[in-house]
Amino acid sequence: YQRRVRGFSYGYIQRHYWGNGPFLYWEIKQLPNFLLAAPMLLLVGFLTIQYLRRHGSLSDLLTMETVGYGHVTCLAVIELVNMNNQVVTRFLCSSCPLFFLYCTRLVKPWDRLV
Repeated sequence: YQRRVRGFSYGYIQRHYWGNGPFLYWEIKQLPNFLLAAPMLLLVGFLTIQYLRRHGSLSDLLTMETVGYGHVTCLAVIELVNMNNQVVTRFLCSSCPLFFLYCTRLVKPWDRLV
């Protein structure tokens, strides 16, 4: 029985029916979805670049704050490479409160928030 089992069916279903997998979603017909996902992914890119510019040394990077920035960056990369881009807003906004803090800071600087 164990020799006949080839693995979990979830990965096969994701790949075969939904087209999920590394770079499987990257097709010309999906260009509008990439354009819709671009603002979220660009904001995450700007968030990461600004954080790395402020905290350039290795000792500054070993903090709990870095975990949050690393989390949102890794999720954006995973989404871009491996997932359907139609879910980028749900995926990032539901799991990364840091993203909302960054957008708030873009609208109103930190010194005026309090």
